[in-house]
Amino acid sequence: MAVNKSSCHAATQKAPAPPRALTTERRGAYKIGVASKDEGGQTAVNVELGGSTYRMVTDAPAEELQRLASEVDRRIHALGAKALRTLSPAQALAIASLRLAEELNEERAKSAATLEAWRNAATKAQSSIDRALDSVARKVRADAE
Repeated sequence: MAVNKSSCHAATQKAPAPPRALTTERRGAYKIGVASKDEGGQTAVNVELGGSTYRMVTDAPAEELQRLASEVDRRIHALGAKALRTLSPAQALAIASLRLAEELNEERAKSAATLEAWRNAATKAQSSIDRALDSVARKVRADAE
């Protein structure tokens, strides 16, 4: 599925605003949330996405969150000036997110195919080794008799 700016912008609608309370989501080893207040032990980080600034509260290193936000922002700006003039910030974020999800799925499929190829190669190698060892064992037994 290819995501393009022309097919998405006409059909997208603004999502309702998130609640003001801290909402969090576990991503890998880090917890990241959009917050209106800071919570103990976490770092508040302002990130810019598509010209809007968002305050994020995370237990991840601030540099890591900034690096990820920079990648998303780069994807938003890659839509082009004309698209950014006609899209709302939410629509631009949605398109960039869908493109990133599409790339992630493609990479997961490639990774699964590579893993399967390695498994097949390892199974063939193990079978070859087993056959060679059986052959050597037969020769050793024959020589011993």
